[in-house]
Amino acid sequence: MTHLTREVVTDIARVFLTSLLTEDFPKTVHEASKKVEWQEAMKTESRTTWQNQTRWSGQTLHQGEDWG
Repeated sequence: MTHLTREVVTDIARVFLTSLLTEDFPKTVHEASKKVEWQEAMKTESRTTWQNQTRWSGQTLHQGEDWG
């Protein structure tokens, strides 16, 4: 069994953060739809939303309001 030490967690965090900084994330749905891994992610998200019966409704924010 492997024990996690502070150094190991720090190394894992460093690798993870580096991957986030170097990953080329799509900026639009159109860009994402061109990449297989993002297509799969969108399908999974859509399927999960449907299975969980998540319902969304539109809301209008007035000038000066925020989501908080």
